[in-house]
Amino acid sequence: FPALPLLNVTAAAGAARCLRMKGAFSAPLARLAIFGLAVATLIAMGVMATASAANYPGGVALAGLHAAEPAEPPLRVHIGNLAATTGVSRFLQAHSAWKYSKEEHLQPAELYGRGFDRLLAEWPEVPGF
Repeated sequence: FPALPLLNVTAAAGAARCLRMKGAFSAPLARLAIFGLAVATLIAMGVMATASAANYPGGVALAGLHAAEPAEPPLRVHIGNLAATTGVSRFLQAHSAWKYSKEEHLQPAELYGRGFDRLLAEWPEVPGF
């Protein structure tokens, strides 16, 4: 990314040159091109931000859990390794009364005895849940 400032300076210099153009045909065309590039950049940013959000299924799962469950009564939630590495972070832990556990190296059979109410885990089935 060290090249980005140089690219920004080059683009700004080119845009400034286009805006200083004189002529009945070239000046409006240059302004239209700069405006079009700015709009295209905003559209691309929106598309890429949406695609980027879909790259974090663990975060989507935790947000879905928060939407499906009320804040009270407090729940104990286990966050598995895969969920933790694909978007679950402390910033997404919305309910302060809930207890979140990111304890590692637990096998599916061990989870039932730990007192968890909900699991965000990579296994399709866990005994006891």
